[in-house]
Parts: sequence; C-alpha cells; structure tokens
Amino acid sequence: LPGSCAVLLGIISLGLLVKALQLPSGSKRPPEYEPWNAATVLSATGVAVAYVALIPLMGFYTTTFLTINAQALLLGAARKPGGWWMTLVTALGVCGIFYAVFDRIFNVPFPQGILF
Repeated sequence: LPGSCAVLLGIISLGLLVKALQLPSGSKRPPEYEPWNAATVLSATGVAVAYVALIPLMGFYTTTFLTINAQALLLGAARKPGGWWMTLVTALGVCGIFYAVFDRIFNVPFPQGILF
C-alpha cells in the first residue's frame, strides 16, 4: 500500500509539473498567486531538512511546533494581521491533535527529545 501511494503521488506530481510547464509565458496567473524567489524555496527546504535532523534530538512535538512557526514566517503568514497568534495557535493545535490521535487513541508514541 505505501508503494502504491508513492507511485500515485509521483504520477500526480508529474501531471502538475506538465500543467505548469504548459502555461504560455504571457499568461495571467490567479490573483492569489505569489511568486517566490529561490532563496525562499531553499530556506523552506532547509527548514524541512533541519526538522528531520532535529526530531531525534529535540523530540517530535517541540520540533514540529518550531518548524510550523518557521515555515509560516518564511512563507509570509506571520506578516498578516494577527498572523503570529494564528501561527502559534495552529502549531499548538497540530501538535495537540497529533498527540491525542496517535499517542492516546492509537498508542503510537512519537520520538522523545530534550523537552517532550
């Protein structure tokens, strides 16, 4: 099943890539489209790599909370009015839902670290 999901995701990704490459050079993008520069993409990738590397050291919950906030900062969510509060609440909510569902309901513990 995981292999089938990976193949399906790969096919869908290729389809999206082909669709993106077929856009004419002068075509209008949707108004919500915000072009990102290479530095933003590389920074977000760096945060994702650091997330994976720091989970064994800091634990899942702490690392997830920090990563969600870092990605929101990089992608501009924190610049909107009330963005910081919403980002903090979202990160806390995601960690809480993961804890409730996986640790309490399914009894699948996440990696422990220094704090949690």
